[in-house]
Amino acid sequence: MENLTTTFSEVSHITEFEKLLSEILTVYLPVIHTVCKIYDGSTGTLSDLKILPPIPTVSIEPNRDTVFNPLLAGVELGCNVFIVHQDSIIGFMDQFIECHDEATYRNPDKYIILLMDGAQFDEPILVNKLCDHPNLLEIMNLLILRPTANMESIELLTHRYVGPVEQSTDLLLVDIFGIGNNTFRYGNQFFPDKISNLQGKSIRLATFDIVPHIILQKSESGGPLVKLGNQAYDMDGVDGRLMVEFCQRYNCSVELIIDEVNMWGRIDANRTGNGILGNLAERRADVGLGAIGNWYEPLKFLTISQSTQKGAVTCLTPKPMPQPPWRVIFIAFSVPVWISTIAVYFIIVFMHFLMDQLGQTKKRQYNIARYCFDTFAIFLLQTAHLRKQKVSDVLLSVSLLLFAFNLGNIYSSKNASLRTVPLFEPSIDTLDDLAQSGLIWLQTHEAWILALLLSENPKVKTLISNFQAQPPSVLREMADRGNVAFVMGRLEHGHLMLGEWITAENIQKYQLMKEDLYYVYTVSMATKTWPLMGQFNKLTLRKAEVRLRHYQELEIIYKCSDYYVQTAAINSRLRESYKPRTLELIDLLGGFITLLFGVLASLIAFMIEQKSLLIKLKGQEQRHTATKMAMIK
Repeated sequence: MENLTTTFSEVSHITEFEKLLSEILTVYLPVIHTVCKIYDGSTGTLSDLKILPPIPTVSIEPNRDTVFNPLLAGVELGCNVFIVHQDSIIGFMDQFIECHDEATYRNPDKYIILLMDGAQFDEPILVNKLCDHPNLLEIMNLLILRPTANMESIELLTHRYVGPVEQSTDLLLVDIFGIGNNTFRYGNQFFPDKISNLQGKSIRLATFDIVPHIILQKSESGGPLVKLGNQAYDMDGVDGRLMVEFCQRYNCSVELIIDEVNMWGRIDANRTGNGILGNLAERRADVGLGAIGNWYEPLKFLTISQSTQKGAVTCLTPKPMPQPPWRVIFIAFSVPVWISTIAVYFIIVFMHFLMDQLGQTKKRQYNIARYCFDTFAIFLLQTAHLRKQKVSDVLLSVSLLLFAFNLGNIYSSKNASLRTVPLFEPSIDTLDDLAQSGLIWLQTHEAWILALLLSENPKVKTLISNFQAQPPSVLREMADRGNVAFVMGRLEHGHLMLGEWITAENIQKYQLMKEDLYYVYTVSMATKTWPLMGQFNKLTLRKAEVRLRHYQELEIIYKCSDYYVQTAAINSRLRESYKPRTLELIDLLGGFITLLFGVLASLIAFMIEQKSLLIKLKGQEQRHTATKMAMIK
């Protein structure tokens, strides 16, 4: 605070201004956080100005220091009342927007009090500069204290603010303060209510057509409420109705700022951009609406309203395909079980071979192949030769029979149960499932992943890398294939933001995930100095209190969405009941495949054996011929 304080020179009429300001601040301003006194250090006029009762006050001299900007520091300290001396008015107005854009502190209720102390200066020129300043359009609560020529009274002036732009900066007399008797001539409000009737003031709305939030149609009646250029529009939708109700309540109009190509758009580090966010950052629009989430990145440049509704983001994923019946043979056991069973098989064969080789003085007439076939037959619950000559043989055979009996019955039971109902491939139900599947998920804009960008979860990062933004024409083509996922919003009361690429023809290929990817609060975004944000928030909360959102959401979905597609998507996880059926050839295909591989393997082995036999016979014949020739010689 000490760094923000500078010594000022004495000025005239300090006492009169003190009395007037003290009454204004204590009586006519409802909420004061911090008062900033803005002055020009070269002249100094406010150093002795005292305000009663004591209010947190910061005295600053505006400058454009890139390292330390006192006005920006004052805004960050919570200044919502600015008392500005005449010598600093233009400098203050020049930096008003810039400092508030840079500040993290946000308060739409700003009060600007301009002091003209009656010193010699060219007042008409200053007033004209003030009224022509573009930043004045961002200020609603303005009060100018101007002493009269005879120094007997102080005029209190404000600007119109409401109505057409060309009239909104006109100055109006609010009241006159008598210096001698310390009274007000008219007893008017110093900060008159300019919101209850905005007299058709134009609100620049950045948006685009996105069902069911914003629905725009050219108006046949040609009403003046919503316009794009000279064309009147009818605006509907969950967010559209909110804006229309706001303007109907406060008598304003909507000037549409539409960027259908870039949609939500982006904001670059230099405060440029496109779409809704870019139009707000560059102040081509006052407020933005249309399925905007409470995203973190734009908050550095904009401010957000109260939540218009709580929603979520989910995905339509391809329905799992039925498993081929022949695979039941192999999926009855998991891979570890198959590996364990095969390992046990070879251990038993080895035990048979070892006991035969080391446990008898005379070797049996069995080779390793006989042991393999006997053990395999026992595994299949078939008859086979059992070792029973010695106690060790009996123990091994009994344990093998018990193991094979349990294994065979467990496998048969599992195989039968798997054939009772149809089997499907694994379903994609959660965020982890979607990331693990490697499936591409699509939408028309990167805004759908803005809420995930700051996550350090490896699976979320994988999910982000699999996201693609494609134009609607490409989405229609890919939706018919049924091999990708589509991200969409889930509204507060369960309905879905289905794109036009999801149709009655392809909806049967998809199902909703069981769990949402993430939840989000839908908001509106505005410039940090939009003075109507407080009233907009009040209307938003009022609609939530009376549960009007539920009714409007249902009405808009029925009106603007394909009800069949909506219902099919919501109930996409329901399947038809399974009816018993007779076994068909495909059910036995696993056995036929196993037999086919066995036949092919035996055929190949037979050919190799025949080839080896021919080579052996040919060799014997050659040796026999060579022996005969040697005997003849």
